[in-house]
Amino acid sequence: MVSVFIFLMVCYSLAFLAADAKIFGCDTTSYKEDPTDTDYINPVGILRIRPLFLRFHFFQELLSCYFCMGIWVGPVTHLLMYYTFGERYWFFHENTTNTWILGYLITSLTSASGCYLIDRTAVLLESKSEIQED
Repeated sequence: MVSVFIFLMVCYSLAFLAADAKIFGCDTTSYKEDPTDTDYINPVGILRIRPLFLRFHFFQELLSCYFCMGIWVGPVTHLLMYYTFGERYWFFHENTTNTWILGYLITSLTSASGCYLIDRTAVLLESKSEIQED
């Protein structure tokens, strides 16, 4: 059961890294609000690759939705944890095509739900802390 918690935390971490972490440049929300603000976009981050992807509408929508990001990071995390933890991993299954397809489907949906719930909880907690500071 601990591996499910680890799975969800790794999924959310990867989704956050892809969507909002400053290391890859501006965050998605700021870019969508004003993509021409080069004074803000260029100096942010070490690996400024996110603005390259955000030029495309598909990536703007994908990176601004934690449910969508969860769909994609779930299978990646599943693959990493399957070979890292082996039989101790909660979603461990036989090594057949059908079980891999089912495993990817289940972990995609689990990751999407988990990323969305964790993000909504974080946003709610942040908004409550801002209200208390004012």
